[in-house]
Amino acid sequence: MLYPNFREKIRNGIPVCGCTINVFAPEQVEQLGLLGFDFVFIDNEHGPFTDRELLAMITAGDAVGIPCLVRVYENGPAAIKHVMDCGAAGIIVPDCSTPQLARQAIDALKYAPIGNRGLSTTRSSYYGLREGLAEYVKKSNEESILVCQVESPEGVANAEALASIDEIDVLFIGTTDLSHAMGFTGQRTNEAVLAAVETVKAAAGKHGKALGAMVRADEGPQDYIDDGYVMPVASGVSFFVGGAKKFLSTLRKEQI
Repeated sequence: MLYPNFREKIRNGIPVCGCTINVFAPEQVEQLGLLGFDFVFIDNEHGPFTDRELLAMITAGDAVGIPCLVRVYENGPAAIKHVMDCGAAGIIVPDCSTPQLARQAIDALKYAPIGNRGLSTTRSSYYGLREGLAEYVKKSNEESILVCQVESPEGVANAEALASIDEIDVLFIGTTDLSHAMGFTGQRTNEAVLAAVETVKAAAGKHGKALGAMVRADEGPQDYIDDGYVMPVASGVSFFVGGAKKFLSTLRKEQI
């Protein structure tokens, strides 16, 4: 469902912390909400979700009051419409490297007169049972969230043009894909990659746009917040693997 205060926080530069989920696990969505995370990052780009599974995950989030942002598997009207009709608070668009691609996402996410999203009485509009469609359309256009990932040299080159688009709420810097696209696979701290990141950060700062990024297992979210990021995101896989490694390491030391 829509969360007006969530978008307002992002637009006002108040940090919101999320966690990724890339497997079908509604219970994990509930747990993240109960733990106090600000949102869930459902990864439908790299995770094999059906529409029915997305619906269950998003519904679980709404049950405990945590917004679900879905990274779509493609920047297209069908993929985005299905996600939003399930009740997602917004979308994360991979490799949104040009203003044209951003416009394509906006058209699919927003209703007229801003975009061209198809309108129906789906879960996102409370099945038409809570308010009139005109009121819902207005709220959806005002409250739905668009996160555009910058993860290619083309995206970096267009960072300022992207940052100037009002409908984009967050520029999310994907350093894994960016470093790979630049020819430095796995080298997120390569000088050229860091320079590209600084270019995006400068563009976001110039236009008052929020920044997002993944927080790696060896990093802390506060470091990102101190560096001006508004949307630090933890990896659910890293939590699981890190906890498992720690458990096994402790166990084996005790056995020795």
